[in-house]
Amino acid sequence: MRLDLTSLHVALEASRPLTIANGAGTQIQILEGRVWLTEEGVPEDVFLSPGAQYILHRNGRAVLECDNQSHVILTAAVSVRSRTWFANLMDVVQERIGRLRRPTRWATKFSSSVQGGTNLE
Repeated sequence: MRLDLTSLHVALEASRPLTIANGAGTQIQILEGRVWLTEEGVPEDVFLSPGAQYILHRNGRAVLECDNQSHVILTAAVSVRSRTWFANLMDVVQERIGRLRRPTRWATKFSSSVQGGTNLE
């Protein structure tokens, strides 16, 4: 007998959510029913129908829910570590870009002095 620990068939029941913790890179495949997914850090829920696939973008909590019984396959990422590393890198890059877009006190003072006609030479 061969046991595959990278993939899991799950029967979801209505009003009984399934929580996945730190599952970055996990693939969710819908076999039957309609499922909605709430992923921490993602602003909108995702609705999935039979045949749809979705890969969790980041670690944190993800919650799968359904109205009627649904069947899904959860497949662990082959390289969760590298996907997690890349996701963390992208978070840092986005955070730093956000900081660059905000004016610093120096930039605000400089902008005021230029607009006021101060000669910087």
